[in-house]
Amino acid sequence: MPVYFGRPIYLLLLGVLPLVVYVYSRSLRSRAIKEQIACGLRLFLLILLIAALAQVRLVLPSDENSVIYVVDLSASMEVEQRDRARDFISESLAYQQKEDSVGIVVFGANAVVEALPQNNVLFTDFHSTVQSNYTNIQAGLDLALDHLSQIGNRRVVILSDGEQNMGSALQTALVFRENGIPIDVYPLSRENGPEVLVDQVFMAPRVRRNQEFPLRVSISSTQKAEGTLRLYHNDRLVEEEEVILEPGVNGFVYEQSISSGGFHRYRVEVDARPDTILANNWGAGFVVVEGHAPILLISNPSPEQDSFIAGLQEHDMDVETRLPSAFPATLQELQSFAAVIINDVPSSTFSRGQLQILQSYVRDFGGGLVALAGENSFGMGEYTDTPLETMLPVHSRIEQRVLFPTLTMLIVLDKSGSMGEVVLGSGGLNKMDLAKEATVAVLDMLVSEERIGLLAFDNHTEWIIPIQRAQNKTQLIEELAPLLPGGGTLIYPALQEAYRAMIDEKTALRHIVLLSDGISVDADYRGITERLRAANITLSAIALGDDVDLDLMTDLANWGGGELYYTTDINEITQIFVAETSRMIRHAISEESFQPIPLAQTPLVAEISWAAVPKIHGFIATTARELADVHLITPDNSPLLASWRYGLGRTVSFLSDMGGNWLQDWVGTGEYEKLVGQMVRHVLRDATVENVFPQVVIDELQGRIIVDALDYNGDFLNFLTIDAGVSAPQGDFYSIMLNQSGPGEYQGVFDVTGSGTYLVTINWESQQTANSVQTGVVVPYSPEYRLPTGQRDLMGRLAQATDGRELSDPAEVFAVRDTFYHDYRDIWSWFVLAALLLFVLDIGVRLVTWQALLWPWVASKEKRQQRQLHNLERLRSRKEQEEQLAKRRDLNQ
Repeated sequence: MPVYFGRPIYLLLLGVLPLVVYVYSRSLRSRAIKEQIACGLRLFLLILLIAALAQVRLVLPSDENSVIYVVDLSASMEVEQRDRARDFISESLAYQQKEDSVGIVVFGANAVVEALPQNNVLFTDFHSTVQSNYTNIQAGLDLALDHLSQIGNRRVVILSDGEQNMGSALQTALVFRENGIPIDVYPLSRENGPEVLVDQVFMAPRVRRNQEFPLRVSISSTQKAEGTLRLYHNDRLVEEEEVILEPGVNGFVYEQSISSGGFHRYRVEVDARPDTILANNWGAGFVVVEGHAPILLISNPSPEQDSFIAGLQEHDMDVETRLPSAFPATLQELQSFAAVIINDVPSSTFSRGQLQILQSYVRDFGGGLVALAGENSFGMGEYTDTPLETMLPVHSRIEQRVLFPTLTMLIVLDKSGSMGEVVLGSGGLNKMDLAKEATVAVLDMLVSEERIGLLAFDNHTEWIIPIQRAQNKTQLIEELAPLLPGGGTLIYPALQEAYRAMIDEKTALRHIVLLSDGISVDADYRGITERLRAANITLSAIALGDDVDLDLMTDLANWGGGELYYTTDINEITQIFVAETSRMIRHAISEESFQPIPLAQTPLVAEISWAAVPKIHGFIATTARELADVHLITPDNSPLLASWRYGLGRTVSFLSDMGGNWLQDWVGTGEYEKLVGQMVRHVLRDATVENVFPQVVIDELQGRIIVDALDYNGDFLNFLTIDAGVSAPQGDFYSIMLNQSGPGEYQGVFDVTGSGTYLVTINWESQQTANSVQTGVVVPYSPEYRLPTGQRDLMGRLAQATDGRELSDPAEVFAVRDTFYHDYRDIWSWFVLAALLLFVLDIGVRLVTWQALLWPWVASKEKRQQRQLHNLERLRSRKEQEEQLAKRRDLNQ
């Protein structure tokens, strides 16, 4: 039975034993038998301890099997092949013995454990998910090797078509061979039907405008086929022809030229007959054309639109106009444009996904954005808390203004006894409860820079919320809770108190909303409302129910310059409050004529004589962000034209319109053309940079970005800080730092997670100027959909390299049952126990004398001798007595 040592280095200590014997032999006591026995015990004890330190083990025989199935679940494995793999495993498990362990590993581009090795594995079908876009047999073998048992007949069974396109299975097979682990194979061949696929779409990476360049298409076919070949430029069909495909590789060339600069996409599709797999019938590529790409104008049709486009064309800019509903749905499509102009479009027109695409286009890929104002934009267009607002250099709502607060809203609320009436269909709420909810709705619409107050009245007037900034909304809502109905209806004293409070407010807009459901006593209502109007304080009235004094409420609204709302359905009260608040917020639109004021001669306002320009008749009041550049302002210091850098791109907000109303006097003038041209030109990105040359190559599941950087003299640019932004087709975004890998060369890698278009923006800084250039790469489809390479021989080579078998019958998996000495049993602990016993025995030999050892026997012998002497003495004494008696009898006779 073989013996194995876990730490054989400790066996070198056995060399000390001869030294111990030599030293002991020189001792004067070595001739004593007892000392010789003690020496032998000590030598044996040392041998036991050294064996224990070396971790002595017995290697026991075993004939059990340890098998792991490695199953291919890549995309090239069709349903029929997967079913065959499943049935093979299920049938082979019928031959498994109870001591055999079985595990299952599945793989595609990666490998996953389907079932951990165990004696009674329950298998019905595959349930794990793998990345199916590659076949990586090596990954499956590596994972199987990590989970193989260390005892018994160890082997791996591969079930695959052998179409490896990632990794090197033969490299891992060498490790199996070194460990004596055979690889058995069960090839899963498939019937190959007729196949047509697009191999490659190739074109020059960079061209000049209007330069003709060839676009080459390579299409492979397994047999003669016919079909239709279509070529798309930026999703627009530019070529379509009927083609005859011969077996093998078919080449097609299309001469192309592009008049507009920027980033352009080409896509090729082939619709062939006969064909089996449709996923491989397309290919795509990019070309970068020098100069600026077209401008995308998102706008509803308007008469002034033509003038705006003409103004841009004067600056040699191409413009493509689309309705808001036709906004690009993908980042790839948006990349075709150098800038986006949004003209008076509400944010609700766009989906959340489209706004996120636009945000990534500007922030991550250096695109430009210009937002033109109007009655449907910024605060009126619900830009607040959207990606659109985040990108712009101004806050979207007037309430964000700090230097010029805009609105004070005072609610004057009737809390008379009639307001305690329960409202039908409100779930038990009364009029007062619904009025509180309406107040909360108004509060939600205001932000910290606006001011609000709540004045309640019955027979008396009471401040529930004194006029204050709408910043601590939770506390303000709590102050509404104690408000209860009761008492009469006296409107006039409430209006007097409202006038007294509002006259001291300094905001641009001061507005009172009066709500009542009853009839009040006569008073000088016209006088109080005229005093309000004289102080530029407006009043709106909300009349509730059939018992309200509708004539009085109508007069108050008319005299107060506000609106009248009348309803008999108290459930509408919240909607009325919201509508009135929205109406006041819309006063962010100022329609007074003014002369714009430039702050400096920046590129956005240069070349215009601002002292002689026509007046502007309206704008939207906003506040510029802290880091924004303001180029034009209004007489009240509101920003009119502002810009800033957002991520890698630039954005501009022009707070007047395109020219249909507020800017109508500008339309058709040279100043108009200069203004619109300079605004858009400021945000444009140039798709070409002459001294930086990027390329992207795909290597299995990684994309490699390679950038060559030269100065204008052709010398290498070293030690640059370059990063790249990568947008994956699934919507993921990666930010990658490129490291210098050679003179003027920089590289970085990113994960390729699937087929589609990967857009790449290279960013660097030169002479304190931020630069960027765009490129990309297309992964058209998984290599699993390419033509079979006939790698059935790979399976055979794996078996041959590891002394494995090519299986045909499920019973063969567990047929091999050779005896292996693989079951290691530790016994060093028994050696330690034996050493302890010998140690005790050694102590006894050294401390106990021979006399002490023989004392029990000597003492027993002495006792026997004494007993014998005692018996002899007794016999002698008895004999003497008998002799004396005999003499006495003789004398008597």
